[in-house]
Amino acid sequence: MKKKCKAKVVARALGSLLVGTILLTTIMAHTPALAQLSNYNPQGLETTTLEEVLALPDEDIDLATAIMILYKEWDP
Repeated sequence: MKKKCKAKVVARALGSLLVGTILLTTIMAHTPALAQLSNYNPQGLETTTLEEVLALPDEDIDLATAIMILYKEWDP
């Protein structure tokens, strides 16, 4: 008897999770403002050298990319 009850609870939880996932995916697909970061800038993300980062204007620099490039080039 307990196994049937647990199975129902698990099935209900998985069903709720599926509905929530579908709802969230639908909302994100139909609202581009939420799907894209406000400071998204592919030019800052496409840099591969420290010189390219330094040539960009300050507002176009992606800090995470710049830090990763600096970390790769830094030799202690």
